[in-house]
Amino acid sequence: MARITKPLTATEIDNAQKAEKQYKLYDGNGLSIVIFPNGKKKWRYEYTFDKKRNSLSLGGYPEIKLKTAREKTGEYNDKKNNGIDPKSKNIELKTLNIKELIQEYLETRIDWSEVTRVDMIQRIEKNIYPFIGDIQIDKITKKDIIDTLLIMEKRGATENGKKVFSLLNMTFKYASTLQKIERNILADIDRNLLFTKKKKTNFAHTTDPKILKEILLAIDDYQGELNSKVGLQLLPFLFVRPYPLRHMEWKEIDLDKKIWSIPKDKMKTDIDFIVPLSDYVVNILKKHSSESHYVLNSLISRTRPLSENTFNFGLKRMGFNITAHGFRHTASTILHENIHIHKIPSEVIEIQLGHKVGNSVHRTYNKAQYIEERTRLMNWWSDYLIDLKNS
Repeated sequence: MARITKPLTATEIDNAQKAEKQYKLYDGNGLSIVIFPNGKKKWRYEYTFDKKRNSLSLGGYPEIKLKTAREKTGEYNDKKNNGIDPKSKNIELKTLNIKELIQEYLETRIDWSEVTRVDMIQRIEKNIYPFIGDIQIDKITKKDIIDTLLIMEKRGATENGKKVFSLLNMTFKYASTLQKIERNILADIDRNLLFTKKKKTNFAHTTDPKILKEILLAIDDYQGELNSKVGLQLLPFLFVRPYPLRHMEWKEIDLDKKIWSIPKDKMKTDIDFIVPLSDYVVNILKKHSSESHYVLNSLISRTRPLSENTFNFGLKRMGFNITAHGFRHTASTILHENIHIHKIPSEVIEIQLGHKVGNSVHRTYNKAQYIEERTRLMNWWSDYLIDLKNS
């Protein structure tokens, strides 16, 4: 006698907790929901057709409700019972356009950090969706793709173009593998012929103490919006990437313990990250304390962070040819050059920069590794910058 599966309830799905390994909850009729280690929940339809096991993704939960997932499962079962493979392109291509295909592919990339995901979404929303987003995937041509990429190349967005091409290539390869399209039409496109080769350069920065002093003093006198000024004041002292600083939340900061705990989804690493805070930085944060969600909220809304180009715009406005990211290069260079003074090893500096150090086993260090040395490092760096300003 076949086993009867008890149907799921929305409460059971809501209460399902993440575990070290992904697992499934079954609803019956081939429908299940997969709970991934990162807490995401995805619907999956599994079936047998021509004596072969197959599966289809029905989207994420709670975006796709239980009722909707069951209705879709019913449609697939009806088609299967009528001798039609639910995965066949004749079904999928009628409703799937480029935008929907990309969004479906992004749902599979649970290995991406939130920083990478947000960055990629912003690129495709600007450069892909307005031009070819509504084209059905069985109607898209190689020329459509090339013309869209050339628009980016003509306006000088070569690096963006390369990243968008890579995403499209991965998306079409995904669609080809699942037989949503006949073949990956990007496989025949030579990316190097589309985009101008440019010499790789580091983010604009300075390691000249005289110029660095000018920058620090100019930031203190900056007449721009308050949150922009505070962010610029923190940037050289913390030397983190601009993204986590713009998205810094008050709940991440412990002013008593003098630490900022950055969750891994804001980092380019797969672990949470700790930034020790010097007394100087703590005083800035105490003076700036507010009821906002973000420490540096947008001028437009208290519930949104500063915009992406805020720091670079402020530095340019003050007349400096440097970038916000450049402060990381500045700190790295000066800290390494002064190891003979502060006595803190290069490995500790690299870890505080958020870089991966050593082999894959070594890189499984916890977020508090070398915390004493890193605290001394951040205090030394803070004192160095303050002495430089006062010199």
